[in-house]
Amino acid sequence: MSEYQYYYFEAVDTPLTDKQQQELRKISTRADINSRRFVNEYNYGDLKADPLKLMKKYFDIHLYYANWGTRIIMFKIPRDRIDFDLVKQYENCETLDITEIGRDLIFELTADSEDCEEWWEESQEIKKYASFRDDLMAFEVICQIHVSRQSDLEKVHRKCR
Repeated sequence: MSEYQYYYFEAVDTPLTDKQQQELRKISTRADINSRRFVNEYNYGDLKADPLKLMKKYFDIHLYYANWGTRIIMFKIPRDRIDFDLVKQYENCETLDITEIGRDLIFELTADSEDCEEWWEESQEIKKYASFRDDLMAFEVICQIHVSRQSDLEKVHRKCR
């Protein structure tokens, strides 16, 4: 059985500079690299870099697919756009890991099953995942508004008692 791995990284918020693209080229001479993305497939071998470190330095979204069943998606979100303490309570070791790196949070969702093919189509456009990242940040805003309103309502109820 042959091995297959697919790596996709996307810079959503800030395009990659020429210098950054050259740094990425040192990692892989075969990768498709431009100002917004880094894409590579491996049949015998592996990426010569840590995806988390690449996320920290260059990218906002990462997709990983391996034919033995591992699927990973990562989102980098600015720390000031989301309440770390609120989202940290949803973290677990098996499927969701949240890493705080400087001014950013990196959400890593992992699935390990050969039965999740429907979750992955290599030809899917990254826009779907970029949109999910935006939705995640918007959800946090909605949660903050809800908590704020709840707090305001509780204050009103206390005054009325």
